[in-house]
Amino acid sequence: MTIHARGIYLIILVAVLANSVLWLDSFERYLNGRYHIYLSEYLPDAAFTPSRVLRELMAPDDYLVLRPSVTPIVRTTMVVPPVAIAAIEQPLAASSPLPASGVANAPAAESGVPQAVALKEEGRPAAEVEGQAGKAETALLDPDPKVLFAGDSMMQGVAPMVISRLRKDYPKGVFVDVSKPSTGLVARRYFDWPTRIREESIKHGIHVIVMFLGPNDPWDIYEGNKRYTFPSDRWEAKYRSRVDEVLDFAQLSGIRVIWIGLPVMREERIKQGAKIENRIFQDEVQKYKFIYLPTEDLLGSLNDPYTKYIEDPKKGKLAVRLDDGVHFTMLGLRMISSRVDELLRKRENL
Repeated sequence: MTIHARGIYLIILVAVLANSVLWLDSFERYLNGRYHIYLSEYLPDAAFTPSRVLRELMAPDDYLVLRPSVTPIVRTTMVVPPVAIAAIEQPLAASSPLPASGVANAPAAESGVPQAVALKEEGRPAAEVEGQAGKAETALLDPDPKVLFAGDSMMQGVAPMVISRLRKDYPKGVFVDVSKPSTGLVARRYFDWPTRIREESIKHGIHVIVMFLGPNDPWDIYEGNKRYTFPSDRWEAKYRSRVDEVLDFAQLSGIRVIWIGLPVMREERIKQGAKIENRIFQDEVQKYKFIYLPTEDLLGSLNDPYTKYIEDPKKGKLAVRLDDGVHFTMLGLRMISSRVDELLRKRENL
């Protein structure tokens, strides 16, 4: 090899190594999303610092602030019953915002921070904070509804539909859609949902959080030097604690939560995970007296074989799932979004 060729080779090598370091975090995200391989198992966390800093500097705002939703008043535990397919296929009729049941609008905490969070930051005793959060159950923090949509690519299809249905009825309300593909509660080094939800809720003074995620989570959980193997009792306990992080914050802040359950999945591992996750979602959401919103009755039970279709008495087979075995057709998305839309409008049920 000549000196000239060796120089070119070194330049190329340095360029490749530099790019590998600068984009290491993105490369791991790709491996995680496609193959569930974690480079962080083999490399020190410091190796990811340059790429993480670069991503944060280059990333645009990945949330979209739109308009409105609904503001609940009274919290009750419930599991939403099935609704007829025929009723779901048609857009819901517009409905007018309901009065606040004669309850005077309570002032919002300064800077849009929910009252309980503001009190906690002031250093008030826990009992006093929780008591103040309880008052939020029967009084509005803001006359205009503010709803946060969080979840993976499934939510990316649902949230825009719900938003388009409600924005005409609530012109002064706010929707914050922070759904992000290939995310969940397991790989939080890549994306930390509890932290993101807390930040966005405080920033926008959120009243309701709607959650929809899960297919990216049936994998081992890594936390420091600990590994929680999926499936196992230890994994379930750790996953349950991450669900509780979201619910703890919501309860303390006087925010309502609607957690959407998963329908049948094609891949066996994801299907097995969905069964465990749905059980955890429902148990924890009801324990906190929030709302668990099932989808198995709409799009297929996890106890049945996977199918892309549902049977309609009048129209026969209707495709509600895509070929990937996870996501939904436009009809499937309309069915879920109609159920969320209807529930948000029933403020007395939240």
